[in-house]
Amino acid sequence: MNNKDKIKIARKLKRKLAKKQKGNSGEATDRFLEVDVPVVKNVTPFKVETFKSYYVRWPKRLRNIPKNVVEEWVYRHNETFLEMWSHMKPEKWSFRRKHLSTHQCLDITHIPKEIQHYEDVGFRYIRHVHDRDFVADFMLENGSFPQPIIIARGATSLIHPKGAHLNDHMTDNQLIEGHRRLGLLRAMKLSKRKLKSKHKVWVMQFNT
Repeated sequence: MNNKDKIKIARKLKRKLAKKQKGNSGEATDRFLEVDVPVVKNVTPFKVETFKSYYVRWPKRLRNIPKNVVEEWVYRHNETFLEMWSHMKPEKWSFRRKHLSTHQCLDITHIPKEIQHYEDVGFRYIRHVHDRDFVADFMLENGSFPQPIIIARGATSLIHPKGAHLNDHMTDNQLIEGHRRLGLLRAMKLSKRKLKSKHKVWVMQFNT
């Protein structure tokens, strides 16, 4: 798929998802029209542009999003971000860097079936060395995340993109990004693996 096709598909998906989100008046919003999030370009059929190259094109109106969040969420999961989140007025989002205890991290909520899936993946990383990637190796050695996960607070009025067909709303302690990391943390806790007392987290608010 070339870059033009990716942009067309992303915009079509944004329009579809925007209609799922309701404003205070109950009318569908046109959030996808606010600010276009850049698409990660393909340098070759098997290689994408570097983050440095991507960030040069990052809109000034979206500088409210920390560079680390752009790299770990928007750049690394670009197609998913464009499809699920870019219609939700990213120019209004705010972020705070915090450290949460292991207990607080275990209280982070998400779609139950997905939480269970990523917890199972975490157990697989613990049992099978050959299945591990850099993130799993880092966490098992250091007892915490290599990069902060992202959670949302104050988002209960918003529909979760993955639950749009069921009209499922987010919780007040909603996991946004970092599913495998949280799943592994949960598995490490249940396996009595050594964990740090605090873990890096971005706490975001949609402010919509």
